[in-house]
Amino acid sequence: MVMRYVYRVVAMLVLNTLLVYACFEGAASGVFTMACVITQPTARLVGEGSPREKVSYYASQEWTRQYWHEFRLSHTQQYYPYVGWRRAPFQCQTIEINQQGVRVTPGADCSATALKVFTFGASEMWGTGAPNWGTIPAYVQQGLAKRRQGPVCVMNFAESAYVVM
Repeated sequence: MVMRYVYRVVAMLVLNTLLVYACFEGAASGVFTMACVITQPTARLVGEGSPREKVSYYASQEWTRQYWHEFRLSHTQQYYPYVGWRRAPFQCQTIEINQQGVRVTPGADCSATALKVFTFGASEMWGTGAPNWGTIPAYVQQGLAKRRQGPVCVMNFAESAYVVM
């Protein structure tokens, strides 16, 4: 009889605890969902106030607003077999991405006889914050073209970020 009583008390405590936990979980989830819906800011174009866009360097550049606007528009991703996700083809004034999802390097002559240089990396190599002509691969292209006879092709295989598995 004592065991039966203890079992009932423990069962009621466990059941009440689970019930209270479920109520709190449901209420918290509802409040969080409502807060997200109510406080979600309207979508704005990049180029209208992000902290990294306000760095003093950009204040003196004519292409800044156009670049950050294009940067947001160029974020569409496309899957490439054996490569993974890359940006979709995009062409504008300050950012150009070819059909293979590779950012274009100005002045690159990728003919069969060209010296080919492949660059890889994350956002700094891709050129986040820089127009096509201001990326690291663009400077490498300019430097090699000045020092070498014949065509030079620097290809920018960088992307905004990579995950190594």
